[in-house]
Amino acid sequence: MKTSVSEYLRKGLEGAFFHRMVETVLARDKNWVRWKIENCPSIAKPAVTAEDYLAAKASVQKATANKRLRLNPLGSLDLGFLTNTDSEKGLERLKDPARYQVPPAKSLQNRIELDDMDIEMARDEESRNLALEAKASKSWRALRLASTTRLLAFDKVDSSENIEPIFKDKNTEATANGEEETLEDENLVFPKDRHPIVISGPSGVGKGTLIKMLLDKHGKVIGKKVSHTTRPPREGEIHTQHYFFVSKEEYVAIQDEGDFLEYNNYNGNDYGTSRKALDAITATGKIPLMEMDYHVSLALKILLI
Repeated sequence: MKTSVSEYLRKGLEGAFFHRMVETVLARDKNWVRWKIENCPSIAKPAVTAEDYLAAKASVQKATANKRLRLNPLGSLDLGFLTNTDSEKGLERLKDPARYQVPPAKSLQNRIELDDMDIEMARDEESRNLALEAKASKSWRALRLASTTRLLAFDKVDSSENIEPIFKDKNTEATANGEEETLEDENLVFPKDRHPIVISGPSGVGKGTLIKMLLDKHGKVIGKKVSHTTRPPREGEIHTQHYFFVSKEEYVAIQDEGDFLEYNNYNGNDYGTSRKALDAITATGKIPLMEMDYHVSLALKILLI
């Protein structure tokens, strides 16, 4: 009967609210009836003693206060060796080359293979996503490390899912493919300092000849800067290879954006060196090679420092 009445009271737009109100009133009335049956005992409570109050207050403060910090928090480096009594020894430990040496890219190969196993053996989507994230992190670090020593191997990397070519041994790969030139190219050392090389001097001193010799001998390491110009292309000139041939409006727009490191006007035509063009050469791992007037090169030096 109680269940039937409860279902009936719940009907209507505000039925659930009305039913809850009735349940609350009945519960309070039940307590009142019990109090009457027990001959209306006093509901007054004795005052809390000062000792009980202070003990309760101290207990609450202890439960809510910050815990005492560890001498060495978990995961942190113990810097005790830097104390005054052991300063010289501590400084020597800081100079240990093992602290700042960059690991080889091949050191991540086994760890990436383990991540591949975790991806294949994942029992649920969450475990698989965690393994994919771990592999992506290690692959990115391996590619970054390989960019300084195995840059040419990047041409053989089809996707981030398979970066195996950067781990292959240079000698073995060259022998297997019968490519002696590949071995020679792979052994190229790309300098860490990739500031532009500026060839400057008066007209007719052989700047173009010197640049051609450098590109022929070190084309894998050096990339020639391509300037923007408003003049029309001459016979045999190719856009983006000899110059970036742009209209006057496009040239002015680039100039207004402040992208030109240097610009000048020669025989009524505008010429300029774009910072983005140099960044594109540097991004490939090469050193930009620039040919320009002596006075312009001095101004460019200030901008590049």
